[in-house]
Amino acid sequence: MVTQCFVTIVKSSIQSMRLILVGLAVVLCLFLRIISQPDGYTSPDSHAYLYKAEHLVHHQRGMVTFVNDRLGEQKVPSANWPIGYSFFIRMVHHATGLSYLWSSKVVNFIFSWLVLWVLHLWFRKEAWLVALALFSFSSIEIFSHTWSEGPFLFFVILLAYLIYRDFRHGPSSRRWMELSVILVAIFLLRYAGLIYFLMLGAVILYCLYEKRWRLAKHYTLALAISSMAVGAYMAYNYTVSGALFGGHRLNVSPLSAGELVMIYLDTVAFARILVDRSDVIYYLVSGLQIALMVWGVYIFCGSKRWKIPPIALPLLGVAVFYFVVISTLKLLITAIDFDYRMFSPFSVVLFMGMLASVPAGDTPQTKWLRRGTVGFTLVSLVVNLPNQFILDWIIGLRG
Repeated sequence: MVTQCFVTIVKSSIQSMRLILVGLAVVLCLFLRIISQPDGYTSPDSHAYLYKAEHLVHHQRGMVTFVNDRLGEQKVPSANWPIGYSFFIRMVHHATGLSYLWSSKVVNFIFSWLVLWVLHLWFRKEAWLVALALFSFSSIEIFSHTWSEGPFLFFVILLAYLIYRDFRHGPSSRRWMELSVILVAIFLLRYAGLIYFLMLGAVILYCLYEKRWRLAKHYTLALAISSMAVGAYMAYNYTVSGALFGGHRLNVSPLSAGELVMIYLDTVAFARILVDRSDVIYYLVSGLQIALMVWGVYIFCGSKRWKIPPIALPLLGVAVFYFVVISTLKLLITAIDFDYRMFSPFSVVLFMGMLASVPAGDTPQTKWLRRGTVGFTLVSLVVNLPNQFILDWIIGLRG
């Protein structure tokens, strides 16, 4: 009895240590990438978020100088960017005294670890495996930049987790309040967060169909309260900028069928997206990913016992819902940017759902599949490190 208890504690400690190591690897990778770039991984959107953080007391008023490759320098209403990310940057700046740029990076570090915390609550001993999705190109890229997608991703995963818990154990008495806060936070980080309002509406309809009245009541109340808060925010935006979402929309030309296919391929490319047709590393890692997926499908088709575990379904469902809605919106509104950044709430959550579906290593085949999966994610991490910067630094130490 004592021996079994000791073994259980040791195994639990090893699993926790693996998750911590994943978190440390992510933060170290992000830090090296940030210091390797003179601009600290910033873009025109990044400068807008930093400007808003510095001028938070202006309450969405004012104009931001926005430099676009196609349209040049423009003056854009500050309300074009929701206030949530800049608010977090401002909080960290006041708490630490760091520059606004480094405060934004600390915000991203914190939220990457909060993602690990939710995965720990959700998957327990398998959390480290699911967390390897943070080694993907999309995840590393959005957490490296001063972009709001990192915190946004945390709240999306938290939303999926709470819905999963509710369907298994029933909602807590304050679930409507928690979901209201999460939905508002998602919207205040990215206006695209409205997609998850639609998703919760679909979940409410499903609850009514299944006669889960208590769940439907909590979710309806949460959706109503958060919708009123968002409506008030958009009304205020309209008074200060003349538009509900700030009014600045780029004239993005419609995509050709070939461009659309390449964008969709980039969204499911784990380790690297195609930047240059002569990029040998892209073809190598893509080949590895395809081989691993074919191997997984072969094992799945050959096994009568294995199926997608219910614990992974919420992640896969949330990812697919976002993909369908954002793709539909692109067909209706050509001004929506369509790239790995816009699709990151799909791709990273999809990767988590796929990793959560990897079967336990109870047979030689599944054991090697897990090892191959872990090995491939580590290859992805190495590929996305600033390797030339690291090499130059090592040579500098020796010289």
